[in-house]
Amino acid sequence: MQRILIVDNDSAFAHGMEIALGNKECKIYTAYGVKEALRILKEEDKRPDLICSDYQMYDGTVIDLMSYIKEYGMGCPVIVISGHDEEQYREKIENAGAAFFYDKGLFKLQEIRQIVADFLASVNK
Repeated sequence: MQRILIVDNDSAFAHGMEIALGNKECKIYTAYGVKEALRILKEEDKRPDLICSDYQMYDGTVIDLMSYIKEYGMGCPVIVISGHDEEQYREKIENAGAAFFYDKGLFKLQEIRQIVADFLASVNK
């Protein structure tokens, strides 16, 4: 079973992502902040195949989360779904090693489902 970790302090958006991405072949874990996401990442049986994260949470950013992933050699791809689409944010996100950036302001459910499916397929090759 594949595992996805959704990280977003907007509980309504996170819940919508759970519903949109969840299915019988995929287990969804949700964290509403960086610290909560780190707790999930430390649990071996919950370690995700893919992370979908907002940029800014109440206790840090996706950059903090990606630093931890690198430090511990987890090699888990991160899709950043954020309303912070200014060049300065995109550059920070790319330099931190995000696999993909998706503008929350242009959110289309079918697009994000396809992007996630493509990443999960590539992870399991």
